[in-house]
Amino acid sequence: MSVKELFRCIGRTEDEKRDKMISKQLKKADKREKSIIKILLLGIAESGKSTITKQMKIIHINGYSEEERRQNVLWIRKNLRDSILTILGAMKRLDIKLEDEKLEESSNYLLTKCIEDSSEYPDEFYDHTSNLWSDKGVLKCYKRSAEYQLIDCAKYFLDKIHVIRREDYLPTEQDILHCRTLTNTIQKIEFTITENKFKIPFHVFDVGGQRGERKKWIQMFDSATAILFVLDSSTFDVNVRDDFESNRLLEATGVFEHIWNCRFLKDVSILLFINKIDLLVEKIMSGSSSIESLLKTVPTSHKYYPLYEKMYKSFNDITDGERKYFVDSLSMCKTTTKTIITKKGKKQCIQPKVSEEVIKTAVFIKRVFMEIAVSSKKTKTGRDLHKDHDCQYFYTCAVDTKNIEKVLEGVRSILTKNALRKICII
Repeated sequence: MSVKELFRCIGRTEDEKRDKMISKQLKKADKREKSIIKILLLGIAESGKSTITKQMKIIHINGYSEEERRQNVLWIRKNLRDSILTILGAMKRLDIKLEDEKLEESSNYLLTKCIEDSSEYPDEFYDHTSNLWSDKGVLKCYKRSAEYQLIDCAKYFLDKIHVIRREDYLPTEQDILHCRTLTNTIQKIEFTITENKFKIPFHVFDVGGQRGERKKWIQMFDSATAILFVLDSSTFDVNVRDDFESNRLLEATGVFEHIWNCRFLKDVSILLFINKIDLLVEKIMSGSSSIESLLKTVPTSHKYYPLYEKMYKSFNDITDGERKYFVDSLSMCKTTTKTIITKKGKKQCIQPKVSEEVIKTAVFIKRVFMEIAVSSKKTKTGRDLHKDHDCQYFYTCAVDTKNIEKVLEGVRSILTKNALRKICII
C-alpha cells in the first residue's frame, strides 16, 4: 500500500468515526427531546389557565420568592380598585341604590379620582372602598355579578382591604393565586419529575385565551405532548368579555370542539379541567342561577342548542359513579370546607353537604364536553380521526393547592407513562 493510499484510509476512518459520533449525539438529542412532556394550557379567557401555571410553580418549583411576591402587590391593589369600580358602575346600569346615602361621596370619589391606573393608592381610597363594601346596596349588586363583567377575585380582595392597604403588605401564595393578570404573551415554566427512577422534564406553555390571542395557539401544536383544556364551570350564565353577547360556556364549547377535531392534534391527549367548582357551588347554592335559565336564553338556531337540549333531557338521571366522582373531587378542596369547633374545643374541617342541583349541574357540563370527545369524525380517506385520540376529565379548583396537587398527580402518572413508553423504556 502506498503512503497516499494509507493516508486516504486513515482519513476515511476518521470521517467514519466523526459520522458515528455525530449520529450518536443526534440520537441522544432526539431521545432527550422525545422525553420532554410539553403541555399546552388552552381555554377561553378567565378560565383559570394562569392560576394552574402558578400552582405548578408552587408545587414543583419551590413557590414564590419574597421579591416575586412584592412584584404582585401593585397587581393585587389594581384588582381591588377594578373590583369596586366595576361594581359601582354596574349599580348605575342596574339602577341599584346605595342603602346609606352618605356614601355617595365615597362613590363619587372613586369614580372620579381613581379611574386611571396608579402605582400608589392613598388612605382615602381604602377608607372609601371599605365603607362602600359594607353597604347593602353594593353587596346586592355584587350578588348580581352574572349580569356584568366582574373578576372572580373581587370578593376575595375586597374582604382583605385592611390587609392589602398596609405599607408592609406582602402577598401570600393564596393572594397571588387569586390575582387576575392578563396573559398576552406565551408563558413557559419548566420542571422535572422523577418517575420510576427516571427524570422526566416538563415544559408547560400558557397561552392567552382572548380571541385575539388564540391565533398564537397553532404555532405550539406541532410539538405538544398533551393539551390541558381549562373550562370555567361557574360562568355558564355569563357572557364573554370580548363582545358582551356570546355566552362563555357556549364559546368554550366551540373552542373545545375545534381543538378536539384539529388534525394537528389527532394523536395528542386532551385533559379537560372542569375548573372553578368552588364558585359553581357558591352560585348554585345561592339560587342566583341555573342551567335551566341558560337554556332559555340559547336560541334554538344556535349550533350547540341540540347538544345542550339532549344533555338536559337526562339532567336528573346521573349515575352513582358520576355523583361520587364530583363529590370526591369537591372533598379535596380546602376552599369549600368549613371549620367548626368540636365539643372538646378542637378545630375540625368539614365539607358542607352539597345540593343535588350542584352535582347535576357539574355532571351536565361534563357530559356536554365529553359528548364532543366521544363523537367520531372521518377523514377524506375514511379513517376515524379520533382512532388514537383520548380525553380525560377532572373537576378542579385552581386556587386550591391541595386539589390541584392531587389532580396533577393523576395527570403526571398518565403522561409520564406515555413518555417512557415513547422512548422505549416501558
